[in-house]
Amino acid sequence: MSKKSLLYIIIIIFVLTSGFFLASNYKSSIEMKSRGENIVPSVKDVEDIKQPQIEFKMDMNTNAECLNVDQSAPYLCSGENGDYCCDASTYCTSLGGVYNSANGVCYNSQDELTCESTGNVWTENGCKSQEQINCENDGNVWTASGCKSQEQINCENDGNVWTANGCKSQAQINCENDGNVWTASGCKSQAQINCENDGNVWTANGCKSQAQYTCESAGNIWFENYNRCAEPNSNSYCQLSNNNNSNYVYVSQNGSCMDKTTTAYCVVVNGDNNYVYVTQNNSCMSKVTDSYCAVVNGNNNNFVYVTQKSRCMDKTTDTYCSAINGDNSNFIYVPEQSKCMNNKTDAYCIATRGTHFSGGGCRSNADECVALEGTGAKYRGEANEKYSSGKCDSLADQCSRQGKVLYGGVCKTHQEMCEIRKGKWKNGTCISNNNGGNGVSGKTSNKDNNKEDNPKTDDVIGTDATLSNIILSSGRLMFTPGTLDYRVEVSSNVESITIEPVTTDPDATFVVNGDTKLKPGENPFTIVVTAEDGKATLTYNVIIVRTDRILSSNSKASLIEIANHEINFDKDQTDYEVDLTIDEDELDIKVTAEDNLSITEILGNEGLQNGDIVTVKLTAEDGSYTVYAIKVNKEEPFNIKDYIPYIIAGVAGLLLIIVGAAILRGRKSNDSEEEEEFDSKKDKIKDKSKDDVKDDFKMKSKD
Repeated sequence: MSKKSLLYIIIIIFVLTSGFFLASNYKSSIEMKSRGENIVPSVKDVEDIKQPQIEFKMDMNTNAECLNVDQSAPYLCSGENGDYCCDASTYCTSLGGVYNSANGVCYNSQDELTCESTGNVWTENGCKSQEQINCENDGNVWTASGCKSQEQINCENDGNVWTANGCKSQAQINCENDGNVWTASGCKSQAQINCENDGNVWTANGCKSQAQYTCESAGNIWFENYNRCAEPNSNSYCQLSNNNNSNYVYVSQNGSCMDKTTTAYCVVVNGDNNYVYVTQNNSCMSKVTDSYCAVVNGNNNNFVYVTQKSRCMDKTTDTYCSAINGDNSNFIYVPEQSKCMNNKTDAYCIATRGTHFSGGGCRSNADECVALEGTGAKYRGEANEKYSSGKCDSLADQCSRQGKVLYGGVCKTHQEMCEIRKGKWKNGTCISNNNGGNGVSGKTSNKDNNKEDNPKTDDVIGTDATLSNIILSSGRLMFTPGTLDYRVEVSSNVESITIEPVTTDPDATFVVNGDTKLKPGENPFTIVVTAEDGKATLTYNVIIVRTDRILSSNSKASLIEIANHEINFDKDQTDYEVDLTIDEDELDIKVTAEDNLSITEILGNEGLQNGDIVTVKLTAEDGSYTVYAIKVNKEEPFNIKDYIPYIIAGVAGLLLIIVGAAILRGRKSNDSEEEEEFDSKKDKIKDKSKDDVKDDFKMKSKD
């Protein structure tokens, strides 16, 4: 490129740049005019131009002449060489100020410039923010933390905190932030304020009445439900803490509250397990004392404590007499003597209804005569003399003298006896195929007395007038063969009773005498048994005592144990099985009854065989009973006779095997001999064939 061309290019660039600059200035001037500004004012406006839009910090007035000469230096400055036109910056400096070209303002000092350039206001008191100026104009004080009233400053100087609601301590602020209320007495919850406004006392445990507060302050306990104060470890405390129950008292022996109407309380305060609470007199009593027994039985002094039975018993009963005399049933209570006596002694008999003891009971001579000769017999001697059998006139003898037969306690003709036995009376003779029938009133049914157990022939008339049992509808009668007198207690609610005698001889008859409607106390009954022959009789005496209490009906066993055998006993399970070895003939059984008044009987526990059943019967005080059955599974003893059929069969089988083997062996021997004979014949045939061949060969050779 030539220099000329380069010059042209430079000129073109300069022209374009100048044009662009001028255009830009023109545009700027137009914009300034639109905003009411003149960059180059006209001559007519020179006097009026003082830049009112700009807040001068120092007076800066333009000079008209300078403005006409050079608008970029409209100010008149003074120097060593005289006055001259200058720009705003030079003019400001000549005045001793500091010019800010950013806003065209001349400031008195750099501090003022710095102050206002940061958006603040310069005052005669220095640089201030507009907020500070407004603060002070409002009579407040500007601080490093902002505008504050003098009251706020005083508040904070006192260590408090200024809030929209005034001066508050930090404690007050914390209080209110927690939703509480600040009072002259400090921070309080609304609940506390309400509490105190109601005249109550606020505590760490909440609002309390003045009475409660006073009570607890003294170390006592307040019961809100009853609005009462009580000392701890006191009867009042025990009662209030148990629903205001006056029966509760404080027991120092164990340091606790206890119901004084309980046996547990009585035991603790008396240090004796025998003490119980007695409702009858609302006090604790030792149950092993006579006084206790009297009280619990209606203040009846007849009741005393019997150590032998560990219970209270009526000393006017046979049960008591038996217990204190070693469970000897012979001892009974004798009202005439007000004491226990042995009913098998003359002393007893003399004291009661007879003259002496005889035949298992007390009998006068008249009674003895009846006992030995039967009902209707009469003693013809003196009542107090020694008994003589020759003076006893039996009813049978009386019937005999009349030509009759005694039957059922009544004299019967022979014809009447025939008809009773369902025979036929013919010509003075009774023809009968059976000796009486079953089911006659006053006789025991054969279901209780089997003929096989009482063998008799039709030609033999029975003379047995004994009983094998006496069955009661209530009460406990433990029948013993040979015993004629019994005393049985029943409960106070038993109003009637049924007595069912069981005769040893099914053809014997009986009569039960006595009122089956029971009255309180003793109710005597007699059972008069008459043998089949109508002559032999026997009288059983049964006294039913209707007590003033309910007898126990608990006949359960709490435990039954069998030595060397486990049966997993359950009182409600009545059937069990045990396995016995061949050497065991009986069971070693230990029975524990739930009620110590129950009587236990173990039956069938001798000479046990496989399939036998041992029964354990517990009879309660009121006569009800429970029977536990134990079935015996026992090994059968070895008996060679049981195995003879098997031995014979085994021997026969063995013989058959031996015979079969011999026969088989013989056959094999014969087969061997036949085989040898066959082989011999076979060899001979072979030899003969060889000879024949040789002969043929010889014959051919000759030919």
